[in-house]
Amino acid sequence: MNWTAASDAALEPPAFICVVANSSSTSILFQSALQRLQATQDAELHTAVEKKEAAILATLTGVYELDASGQNRSAAREMMLFIETKLSKNAFSDANQLLADVKVTHLSSRSMIGMIRSTYRVKKSLPAWKKAYRDSWDQVLKLGKNPKTLFIGMPSAVEDDAASASN
Repeated sequence: MNWTAASDAALEPPAFICVVANSSSTSILFQSALQRLQATQDAELHTAVEKKEAAILATLTGVYELDASGQNRSAAREMMLFIETKLSKNAFSDANQLLADVKVTHLSSRSMIGMIRSTYRVKKSLPAWKKAYRDSWDQVLKLGKNPKTLFIGMPSAVEDDAASASN
């Protein structure tokens, strides 16, 4: 059995990871201990806003780390899972906050595309969507890729800006 503290500036207090041999009684014991640790950590977050911000930060940090390690498919899946979960619960403010907080320079093109495509259908309910799309479009260009190809079926960020200006 190994206990480690994952020290990361984004996680306060440190996250604990436990690796346990495959034994049902041992697993139940440690699962219970981890649930108590999580409950203690959650109790330290006093407001719903703090909990929301912590969840968004944890998601983005995880996605950035996966992308940095070359696990782009997993990163995109985590990004889209967070977004789809929030949208299915009509938690548009959470999805919008993720779009407002994301640093596209830390994302792979796959993660950017997943983020933009999974929020496109509700973009009118997400004030941060247009900037996130524009930033993603520009970042894809900086990566030397063609955003018209990657965002196929969607208006270009410039066309989207022009359409919004005329409305």
